Amino acid sequence: MPGTNDGARWQNVKIETAEQGWAYFYYLNVAHDSNILSSYKCSNKLKTYAKNIEELMQLDAWDEVTFFDYELESLLFAGRLLNALGKSQVSDADIVKAKESLVIGSIQELAVTGKDIVAWSSSKKGPWIKERIDILKRAVLLGEVTNDRTHIKEWYDAKFNEG
Repeated sequence: MPGTNDGARWQNVKIETAEQGWAYFYYLNVAHDSNILSSYKCSNKLKTYAKNIEELMQLDAWDEVTFFDYELESLLFAGRLLNALGKSQVSDADIVKAKESLVIGSIQELAVTGKDIVAWSSSKKGPWIKERIDILKRAVLLGEVTNDRTHIKEWYDAKFNEG
């Protein structure tokens, strides 16, 4: 394969699963061939995992939304790779703590649902609901609004000039 690989920087990376091995392989080769996992007939689940690791590796910083959107195992492995590259000095314990300290752990924990969003709007149901829920999720995770139905309704009305 084209390019060079400085193996010394990777000697402390511990590959514990086949998925991690494939994700590492993908990360090393994605610049040369983004379809490399398809060439090896890897499952869609494995391709998604490897792409998630690569996405995490490309982020300048991880915020609460990052910790919410990615599985803990993906965060831990990407953190270890970033540490090996000298791009980060985050510990597994710090990652676990950040993930566990999120205001909400799943979208179901939001104090409102898509039905509430529709009720507060003059629009019909559609894909816009998911977009609004994503905006709301981000606002709750980043502390822009508390995860309380009344506060969310006030925030929603102010943000989208409705209701």
